[in-house]
Amino acid sequence: PQSVAAKNRRERISERLKILQELVPNGSKVLAADEFWPAQGGKAPDLSQVREAIDAILASQRDTNSSCK
Repeated sequence: PQSVAAKNRRERISERLKILQELVPNGSKVLAADEFWPAQGGKAPDLSQVREAIDAILASQRDTNSSCK
């Protein structure tokens, strides 16, 4: 029973994805990694890279706010 329910759920999700792909131009050809992280060659950044970027942004905002006062 559980595997049947899981199979049905996967089929419904698959059907909905197909509908969405038809609505989006080239929807079946879009690779999320290539779209969102082209600088990494389609590879998602490591968590450490994300943290470094966030820290740099926060530091620059602090510098900007302190120089405006």
